[in-house]
Amino acid sequence: MRSLTPLTTKHTSKRRRHSARNATSKATNAAKKSNERVGYRRVHAYSKGQRVQEPQEVRPPALWLKDLECVRKLGTGSYGSVLLVRVRPRQDHRMDQPGSLFALKVLEKTDIQNFDKHFSDDTDAERASLSGLPWSPWANGVVGVFHDPLNLYLMLECIPAGVLHDIIYRRGPLDATMARFYYANIVCALEFLHANGIVHRDLKPANILVKSDGYISLVDFGLAKPETDAHTWAMVGTPIYMAPELTMSQAGVGCGIDWFSSGVILYEMVTKRVPFFGKEEEHIYWRISNKKYKWPRELRVGKSLKSMVAGLLTHEAVNRLGVAKPVTKHPWLSGIDWKKMNGQSYIAPWIPGELHLSRTWQDKRLGSQEMVPDLEIVAPPEFLRNDRRLPQKRDGLRAAQDGML
Repeated sequence: MRSLTPLTTKHTSKRRRHSARNATSKATNAAKKSNERVGYRRVHAYSKGQRVQEPQEVRPPALWLKDLECVRKLGTGSYGSVLLVRVRPRQDHRMDQPGSLFALKVLEKTDIQNFDKHFSDDTDAERASLSGLPWSPWANGVVGVFHDPLNLYLMLECIPAGVLHDIIYRRGPLDATMARFYYANIVCALEFLHANGIVHRDLKPANILVKSDGYISLVDFGLAKPETDAHTWAMVGTPIYMAPELTMSQAGVGCGIDWFSSGVILYEMVTKRVPFFGKEEEHIYWRISNKKYKWPRELRVGKSLKSMVAGLLTHEAVNRLGVAKPVTKHPWLSGIDWKKMNGQSYIAPWIPGELHLSRTWQDKRLGSQEMVPDLEIVAPPEFLRNDRRLPQKRDGLRAAQDGML
């Protein structure tokens, strides 16, 4: 008996050919769209029986010390100097940005070795703290780390607009609206750090830069540490901003020391003076431990603001505002939309604008090439070169630059 075979009609074969053409057309269109999004080399591989192309790296190569040139000295600190560096033109790449400016901290290896003998845990504190943080507009982020035979280099974002210290002592005492805006900025910055387990430990107006849009950014993480190490902290930071638990034995050492420092800054913004002033460090510590501060008689300060400062300057760390209950819940800050503030959607009360440091007169002399052997120093034009035309004093620009240290 003859076996039965399926019949193939002309219409059936046409449908099959039509569906095959549609599938091929869809695959071709998908490949074209994919090629529009990603660049490809002429190297092929196979996936599920189909030939595919290997994606091409579209990012520019990483920056190295040889790709930078020093155009200005920004300041000098206890552990080294800070330079303004510019990215040099490299091989053409569509995503390269020659001329971009960064702040470069220069740390001498001999100084680091001597420091490491006494404080081995603090040698790499700044790089470790910054590299462990996600990017945020509230913290001055690290871009790269380099070294040569003499120095270690830490490259940071450049924020040349100004410093909160300069605003307080040039424009202060600040009114409640301006002080509330800047303090709300500080709250957002501290909440970001503490949410990531980092305590700044040296919060002060000189370490708070004001960007060109009027918002602040924290800098100088040389003393920053994870809160898990809090049991080892003592006598760290700047004396007039130091919390009492750092000067005497007390439980609850941790993020509360940053909130205490923020209370000192808030008092300073509205009075143009610090609450625990003393000519000697011992006198400062005595005033802090004995809660000796008072408001100026000639200054009218609202009860809500006084309550805010008193809560932040609470002597016992466990009862301090920011530790016992959130700072954002205090009545003095009740009118702030915190989602809007974190998104930096408010208009700042003062917008300083951009300060073009590479095109202004240099108030500090550039060092010699021998001090930074692998970093090229570019001599400024004659009309911008340092010639000591101004008296040597700590002006606003110098305070802003020292804030980067």
